Amino acid sequence: VILTSDSDKILKSVKKNKNLFKIKRPAKLAKDNSPMLPVIKHALLFYEKKFDEKISSIVIPDPTSIFRLKKDIVKAIKIFKKKKLDLLVSTHEAEYNPYYSILEKYGKLYSLSKGLNLNIGSRQAAKKVYNVNTVVWIYSRRAIMKEFRRIPKKTSIMNIPLDRTLEINTKKDLIEIKKILKNEQKI
Repeated sequence: VILTSDSDKILKSVKKNKNLFKIKRPAKLAKDNSPMLPVIKHALLFYEKKFDEKISSIVIPDPTSIFRLKKDIVKAIKIFKKKKLDLLVSTHEAEYNPYYSILEKYGKLYSLSKGLNLNIGSRQAAKKVYNVNTVVWIYSRRAIMKEFRRIPKKTSIMNIPLDRTLEINTKKDLIEIKKILKNEQKI
């Protein structure tokens, strides 16, 4: 397990664990808008240099997703290996569909984001789309080092039940999750 952070407080707060490798993240990779792939690449190269060992893939259980289960990660790893993917990403069915209900501005007017020429008349007739969530991502080394795209060409998904996909990205999310946890304690 690799923990990467620019915060000494976070790195020091984690107890000593022989299975945990901590990396001090450079400031340029620790901004609020820092993309994920350069952070992963930095950690991968740092680890490989330190231990003189190549990593074939990396599993990312994002800390903002707190309701994932161990079985989600185990299942994701099995799918990733079986399909020989460059990325396996967890998803859930999208509430809104760009082929039916999401508009995008084109010049001064608005039109559907996707499938402009399809003239889809009902939500049920629209292509099925999925929201990416942060329950689990698994990248191949090749995708990180060579393709270097957030969603590489050889990508597949693993659907997760909606109740396990809640994420803490905003204060509002934190308030909602605290309410959920408080209600679960009453049961």
